[in-house]
Amino acid sequence: MAKELAELQQKHPEIAHGGVYADVFKDFLESVTGFHLPLSNPWVISRGMYVLELTQRQELQGV
Repeated sequence: MAKELAELQQKHPEIAHGGVYADVFKDFLESVTGFHLPLSNPWVISRGMYVLELTQRQELQGV
């Protein structure tokens, strides 16, 4: 997922630079471990799970 996040940030900088956690994710690269991410925050966890679910659906549909 790190690769996908890095690609999305590059593809959509106007979205990546807005939002509550923009400062946390601003320097996120696909090689970053994510140790600094706010993974104890329930909202962040739920969004991550949602993105993962969408990705899995697309893979099943062959998109």
